[in-house]
Amino acid sequence: MILKRLLFAVCLALAAMSPAWAQVLKVSASAPPGVRPGKAFDLTVRLAIQAGYHVQANPAKEPYIPTTVTVTGPAGTKSGRPAYPTPVTAELAGEQIPVYEGAVEVRVPVTLPSSAKGAVQLKVTVGYQACNDKACLPPASATASVTVPLGGRPRQGTTARRAAPTTAASPQMTLTATLPTVLKPGTARDLVVKIALKEGWHIQSNEPAPDYIPTEVKVDGGGDFRVGRPAFPPSTTASVAGQEIPVFDGVVEVRVPVTPLRQVDDPRIEVEVRYQACNETACLPPASLRVRAAPAGTQTGAAGTAGPPQGVRREARIPGFSVSKLEQFVPPEQFLRFLESGQAGSDSALTGLLGRSLFLALPLIFLLGLALNLTPCVYPIIPITISYFGSQSESGTKPVVLALFYVLGMALMYSVLGVIAGITGGLFGSQLQNPWVLTGFALVMFALALSQFDRKNGMPIWEFQLPAALRNRARSRSGIAGAMLMGLMVGVVAAPCIGPAVVALLQWVGTQKNPLLGFAVFFTLALGLGLPYVALAILSGSVQRLPRSGEWMIGVKHIFGVIMIWMGFYYLQTVLDGWQPGLGKWVLVAVTALGGLYLLVLDKAGARAARFLVFKRLVGAGGIALAVWLAQPPPREAIQWQPYSDQALAQARAEGRKVLVDFTAAWCAQCKELEHKTFSDPRVGAAAREFVALRADMTDFSGHQAQEWKRQYGIYGLPTVARLIPDQTLAAR
Repeated sequence: MILKRLLFAVCLALAAMSPAWAQVLKVSASAPPGVRPGKAFDLTVRLAIQAGYHVQANPAKEPYIPTTVTVTGPAGTKSGRPAYPTPVTAELAGEQIPVYEGAVEVRVPVTLPSSAKGAVQLKVTVGYQACNDKACLPPASATASVTVPLGGRPRQGTTARRAAPTTAASPQMTLTATLPTVLKPGTARDLVVKIALKEGWHIQSNEPAPDYIPTEVKVDGGGDFRVGRPAFPPSTTASVAGQEIPVFDGVVEVRVPVTPLRQVDDPRIEVEVRYQACNETACLPPASLRVRAAPAGTQTGAAGTAGPPQGVRREARIPGFSVSKLEQFVPPEQFLRFLESGQAGSDSALTGLLGRSLFLALPLIFLLGLALNLTPCVYPIIPITISYFGSQSESGTKPVVLALFYVLGMALMYSVLGVIAGITGGLFGSQLQNPWVLTGFALVMFALALSQFDRKNGMPIWEFQLPAALRNRARSRSGIAGAMLMGLMVGVVAAPCIGPAVVALLQWVGTQKNPLLGFAVFFTLALGLGLPYVALAILSGSVQRLPRSGEWMIGVKHIFGVIMIWMGFYYLQTVLDGWQPGLGKWVLVAVTALGGLYLLVLDKAGARAARFLVFKRLVGAGGIALAVWLAQPPPREAIQWQPYSDQALAQARAEGRKVLVDFTAAWCAQCKELEHKTFSDPRVGAAAREFVALRADMTDFSGHQAQEWKRQYGIYGLPTVARLIPDQTLAAR
């Protein structure tokens, strides 16, 4: 919840890179003719929102910032409470929030001072927060001016401004409402509601067959009109399940008599159509569309359930079901909540904290970066860095300034990774579990592990570093540019030990699809990693007080080497399982046991440092204990899954059964975690008996069947578990 508020500071810092923000929302305003001093009238404020964006509604869901409209004028001008339109619903970060998109209208009651003459200038100010499917922009405002000419009351029978039909659309139909051109108090005229159905679709008649949902047209005259009974056209017939039922198809016109109760200078009528759309194969859940029949060419979007909001991530569309999805590992307690309500949070330590409170998570990420300086890959760089600062003493730039730009170079490298992860989103959500990517990670870990072990001559088996030409060029370049380049290179050299931390954060940022979040997380990590260099640049001679590398340090390198080898086989686990089920587990058990045995008995490094030797043996014993724990057979799943098929889904729909679909793959580590830790829980098994449990194998993630499931269920990565709840009306039928 606090996440977006804290990201506003980052947004403002990047404002110079986003000049298009000012174009997200445009404001215009108009007043009805015949405005009289001292008499209230409705000022119509129109908001035109850029495609792909939406703004928060009023009222907004906490902690989002609501859209506000204020009207000011000369002394004595009074403005009442604005009448905000009905919002649409967007799903962001797993929650439903009310928003406005497209073109919307806000009506503001305004009373001009009694002494006003001629024309009055009013200023409209709109405060808003705009978002798209990747990020929320900083709070902003837009203004417009409107000149209101003053005059007397129009004569009765004056021709109203010709109304352009307002329009709402769904994937199945388009809805318009047209007012008559002349409105006289006490005289009934027909409001024409036109429903244009797309080919292949029909809606139920207003007098449908038993158990079907009737089409209803409701008109709200806002107290200015008396509304009569809608007159529907004759229906046609359609054959459904061997039964002839009355339906509407093609273009349908419904006429509703409306009678002005008084002179209405600016008619305001809202029309809502409730319907159920069907085709030859299925009926969709009941839905509604709402439009406003208003003059001056006003056009608004639908405020209904017919389709996802523009610019919001595509959701699952399964005819006859409402769908909610789980897209990460959760423990049994949260999965039970998901089965019951379709909602589940995240309990993972750092990423769960990131999702709940960036204010608390960023300091921990900073401390993580600071702690990474104690790893063997980073420690030897410190004296090299201090010598670089010393060589720049004649450049005329203060050491602290050089150190700050040095850290900025490191931050640049890691922040770019975070932004890329946030932008690509789906790539990091699925490709980080691709077998080829996992194999690449494993090979990198094996290569980095070699740099932690020495040959007989004391030199590392392999050392990860940049080419000497690049290092010398960075060290020879003076001033700020050289400091940034040196910091960039040190960020690369530090990769052997911080790689696992970076990969874990990249995976989480990739699932959030938020580049600003990626920037904030990795910029903070880099600040923690670079802070000691700022301090050491300021305090001359500090490097002499650092602990000396010795035999104990060789032992530390060996511990990290064993951990990196273990990480490599951990990445390979699901790849090996693809060759032979269970192979990855037993290879990991063997590697864990051998690593623990090596540190406990075979490795002699640090033998002269008694306390370090005790620590190393405890790590080795812990490795052997971990191997024993890993060797335990995983608990059996408590859910009785059956293979996914369209026939099984159709049968569940026909029987009105709830459905649970588990999309999994042989290479998906979190899928296995769900199976072993969550699906094996007896409470989960008992709760899942209410569902038809289907399992879909997406091991071939780029195959034809997987592509169809991605499109149908809106899948961007694994794991994904879909909860399908049947429409109650269809279930009754």
